[in-house]
Amino acid sequence: MKASRLLLLGLCLAVLLPMPARAYGPTVSLTEAADSGCVSWQATYFEDTRGYAAAPVVRRDDPKIDFDWGYGAPAQGMVADHFSVRWQCTAHFPAGTYRFTATSDDGITLYVDGQPVIEAWFDHPVRTFTKDLDLAEGQHQVTVTYYENTGLAVAKVS
Repeated sequence: MKASRLLLLGLCLAVLLPMPARAYGPTVSLTEAADSGCVSWQATYFEDTRGYAAAPVVRRDDPKIDFDWGYGAPAQGMVADHFSVRWQCTAHFPAGTYRFTATSDDGITLYVDGQPVIEAWFDHPVRTFTKDLDLAEGQHQVTVTYYENTGLAVAKVS
């Protein structure tokens, strides 16, 4: 009986007493981190929705990934639906925790150094996906793949 009372007291204290906060550095967004090292994204636009099987239609440097094309095409001479884009950028990151945010309609995937961080590769209305990631100091490659199926077209990353 005495052991069960001690267990009950321990459980009550565990619930009532605040836990010490875990020590993290500040969380920084991709935009804040990459502004100095990533002045543009190498963009390749395709007229297919998934897999990049078609030849590139447009290659350009985009200063940022912040697009709301609505029902329009992403570039002159392209279709408004059934297209995809791949953006790549290499930037220096100080060591720390970074918050990656991707907003899209339809599919989007964000990779850091070839590893998926955000995976939302499916048809959906405008949605925002967020993931925190610890990075060691150094150069890191960030790749974003996006596809538009039909309807509204939105692709934003920060």
